[in-house]
Amino acid sequence: MKIYCLLQLLFLAVTAEESESPNIIVILSDDQGYGDVGAYWKPTESDTPNIDALARRGLRFTDFHSGAARCTPSRAALLTGRLGIRTGVVQNFDVDAKGGLPAEEETVADVLKRGGYSTYMIGSSKPYFLYMALSQPHTPLTPSKKFEGKSERGIYGDVLLEMDWIVGQVTAAVKKSNNSNTLIWFMSDNGPWASKCLFGGSVGPFIGSWQSNVGGGGSVAKGTVWEGGHRVPSIVYWPGVVESLIKITLLYFHDISFMRVLSDDEKEE
Repeated sequence: MKIYCLLQLLFLAVTAEESESPNIIVILSDDQGYGDVGAYWKPTESDTPNIDALARRGLRFTDFHSGAARCTPSRAALLTGRLGIRTGVVQNFDVDAKGGLPAEEETVADVLKRGGYSTYMIGSSKPYFLYMALSQPHTPLTPSKKFEGKSERGIYGDVLLEMDWIVGQVTAAVKKSNNSNTLIWFMSDNGPWASKCLFGGSVGPFIGSWQSNVGGGGSVAKGTVWEGGHRVPSIVYWPGVVESLIKITLLYFHDISFMRVLSDDEKEE
């Protein structure tokens, strides 16, 4: 079985000639647990058929971990390739926060721009890097009427269905453009928010022996260092480059997810 190293693939993407560089789409869900994607847990009860399709045709990481178990430091790790202890982003920022990602931090957008990319959170230049940070399935759960009451999991499942529909729309748009040289990477920023009970997601099989045994207790999900807090779904779809139906067990972190391409001066140092 051929195993691809995504770091090497991304390095090739950045260093390739502009005419050969793939479009890159990163879709990041919010508080979606390992057990909230059918391809990972209970496929017969799935609310994520489009994401499941990407998993069948692409590369599905089964041991992929986010850079943190909370939203802000996890996203900062994804954008910079560095842990929060190095960037100073170690907690969530609210709307009144004075801090943020330090201006001197180099982001994946900086790296890709040097490779000839146009980079936007929403954009369509070629080659392009599109970063879609979805609000689903984080609370408040507000599915549109089209998806209300459609899932057997209740309102949380309805939100998963709508999020999955969005992923399907992106995939369909890429196919319609007839540009097969497009890498789509779907993942979650951290595990589910267990304190929301039925309004939160599922950690799948990672319930924790301490929590499930007599005398144990507490959360194993978002905000904790237990596996359910940072072990998340991660799927890479890149037709013609990543072989279909490959399932790989790999310890993989957001903090090393994007290769930092060094300048000649940096390499000499």
